[in-house]
Amino acid sequence: MTDADRLGVFAGSLADERLDADTAIARAAGHGFAACLFGSVFEVSPTLDPGEIAARRDAAAERGVEVAVGSVNLHPFRVGQDARLLAAGDGDVRAALARMVEASALLPGRELLVIVGRIEDRYDRLTPWPEQLDLTARLLRRLAPVLRDHGLRLALKTHEEITGGEVARLVDAVGADVARASLDPVNLLVNLEDPVAAAGRLGAAVAQLILDDAVLVLDGDTATRLLCPVGEGQVDWPALIDTVRPHSPTRWVELHRGQFTAAPFDPGWHADHPDLPLSDYAEVLRQAVRCTAALDPARLAGLRAHQARPTHRLAATTAAARSLLTPGSGRIHHR
Repeated sequence: MTDADRLGVFAGSLADERLDADTAIARAAGHGFAACLFGSVFEVSPTLDPGEIAARRDAAAERGVEVAVGSVNLHPFRVGQDARLLAAGDGDVRAALARMVEASALLPGRELLVIVGRIEDRYDRLTPWPEQLDLTARLLRRLAPVLRDHGLRLALKTHEEITGGEVARLVDAVGADVARASLDPVNLLVNLEDPVAAAGRLGAAVAQLILDDAVLVLDGDTATRLLCPVGEGQVDWPALIDTVRPHSPTRWVELHRGQFTAAPFDPGWHADHPDLPLSDYAEVLRQAVRCTAALDPARLAGLRAHQARPTHRLAATTAAARSLLTPGSGRIHHR
């Protein structure tokens, strides 16, 4: 079985509206995906009922689809705000997290995709971001024993609020046996990190690779991320695939929705990104300048118009992803 045959999809990327679990699994099967990833096990069974989880898992397997899940947001200030989690633990977050992990272990996937906060957390002036990361590491270490007991590990996503270097430090702080990285290139662009360089620095810590694409468009002092099908953006996908291939990460298609800007010429923005390598900054800006210059007004207007309809790029992204992951294909070239 090739990497293209093992390609999975985020359930939330199969439709612009929220789908129930059974419909999402059916659509994943219809598109030929080998796996369907839900945000958390609560989407598979809101009450974490073992029988319901097992039944949905087995029904999906009959369709040739493996059910995988992520975790609730594990930012220390957000985890206790999740109503589903609080209900599962009768108000005890620690007990609820243990129940969530136990329920997730009923599914075949061994990695729980984790988001650590939101972009506004990075710029919170009340509790500086480095302190938030220290508290996050403490929370993840408390969760480590139950993960080990159930043979699971976390896949910490390079989300828009966190850099590849910060994910690497969390992996080191928690332990590589229970924490790895989920490399999300289009989110790295939000922080002007070069995805290929970041993948090289993370090395064997990369357990997941998320496929989507984007361009950074410069307008005055602002860089705006515009999402597009894989192969039509500025991510150097052939080089990225080659970089992570030795580590055999799980591959997922995710059609992002977030609308983000960066201020690459603002000293304050740089102060909030003290670890950003100058080489990454220069390379990502170079690509942004090139991509911006190459966008004619009609193409730019089309990109902007389609940001609110991510599933319009599902077919093109899936075809490009499968081409990239097929040995010897060579049909997708970095723009």
